[in-house]
Amino acid sequence: VLCLLISFGAVFTAFAADELTEGIFTYTVNDTTKTATITQIRTTDLSEIRIPETIDEYVVTKLGSKVCVGSNSEPYNIYIPKTINNTCSLNYAFLYNKAKSFFVDSENPYYSNDEYGIIYDKDKTKIFVCPYSFENSEFTVPYGVTFIDWYAFSKIPNLKKISFPDTLKTICNQAFSYSRLESVSIPESVTYVGSNAFISSTKLKEIEIPGTLEELSGSAFSDCCSRRNNSLKSVRL
Repeated sequence: VLCLLISFGAVFTAFAADELTEGIFTYTVNDTTKTATITQIRTTDLSEIRIPETIDEYVVTKLGSKVCVGSNSEPYNIYIPKTINNTCSLNYAFLYNKAKSFFVDSENPYYSNDEYGIIYDKDKTKIFVCPYSFENSEFTVPYGVTFIDWYAFSKIPNLKKISFPDTLKTICNQAFSYSRLESVSIPESVTYVGSNAFISSTKLKEIEIPGTLEELSGSAFSDCCSRRNNSLKSVRL
């Protein structure tokens, strides 16, 4: 099993005009705040990724969009340090990742993870990103969650069934886009379902939408009820 080992004494080399590299990490720095943003992680042939708290003398506080690049035959675990702050959009950073699980440092004041490796805010009221290689076919969103972020469960291949709590209020744009879900029952507590929230979820057989919903994007279920989806049996309002 391959593991990621980071040598902080490595020589830094220029990657682009404003980028540096150390090992598998490409990053930019802010000399005023002494912070770093990791813009790329080359993931080829890794079984785990441990994002460092510091690179050289710069504190790693942010991750770039679609930060993981490379080809892996097997999914990998990602370890997120306590220094990553809430100006970092983790749903974009790990968009279409090949992660098996996320592990957030318990001292991180902004983020946390559950036993399935899903990333939440610290109070577990918001879900930001589910690992792409999530192994379970079913998942119950915990009671207390009010918000599911953009792309949080997008393209998760193994997830077939999801249950929502009656604390949920917001399902953001693309939250379940291109999913393999077979049924969706939105609770009455939900007031907003965003654009393309379930777009091209062509395995859907049943969709249940409450009459109390205040805002439902016209494209929320785009391509779910088209001729591409021969399995859809009912849409209940």
